[in-house]
Amino acid sequence: MKVKSILIELIKYPAVILRKPEDMTGIQELAQSIDRDGLLNPLTVVQRGEEYELLAGGRRFEAVKSLEWKTVPCNVISPAVEREKVITLIENQKRADLNSLEEAMYYEYLQKELGFTQEKIGVLSGHTAAHVNQTLSLLRLDEYTMGALAAGDISTSQAREMVRCPDEGYRQYLVDIIKKSGASTLVLRRWIDQKAGVTSQSAVYQPAPVVVEGPGGETTLGVVCDACGNTLEYGGLQTISVCNECYKALKEAFEKEQTK
Repeated sequence: MKVKSILIELIKYPAVILRKPEDMTGIQELAQSIDRDGLLNPLTVVQRGEEYELLAGGRRFEAVKSLEWKTVPCNVISPAVEREKVITLIENQKRADLNSLEEAMYYEYLQKELGFTQEKIGVLSGHTAAHVNQTLSLLRLDEYTMGALAAGDISTSQAREMVRCPDEGYRQYLVDIIKKSGASTLVLRRWIDQKAGVTSQSAVYQPAPVVVEGPGGETTLGVVCDACGNTLEYGGLQTISVCNECYKALKEAFEKEQTK
């Protein structure tokens, strides 16, 4: 590897990148540091004909461009495809706070374009193969749910629960509930299990919300009380912790009381 001063106008981003320039943070602060102390770590590039493809150092690249540098020192490496992509993967994952969708899209690229197995991707990225598999599963979500994940409206753990729900409409319905009123991952798991007719033993009990129509025809999210059957605004129920047997006994007692 050799260090070479290269015209900035000749340096281009690769076709697939984890972090787009507009999503990079701290560029101004980094530029101030570089302006004061110089560029301590050269960019890493590979030559592509008359131009160079940036493999590592996206934030530094944007910083020196903001300083209006004409040239920038770069490490120029040999064009070995696998080595290039590994450098890009490690550089971005270790130095940037990637969201899980960006991570998933790059894992998919490594799988489809370079033929990497999930095990190999895990070794290269410092994760387990199970983590890689779970991350890739996020790409099976619909655009609305993925958009909510990218925007931070739902968490990665909630998005992984959503993957278990095959009903796209119900997924989007749950996203709207989380955005409006919030829900823990355990509660979300319970709702998805209820939809599938599965009894969830590990999740905190909380009934799935329903659509309630008001007197004027307006609709809101609500819940049905197991005891009396009345509907009320979502979030109005009180939660208690009981075992399954006690819950059944309490419910039967309430139902018996209502029939008197």
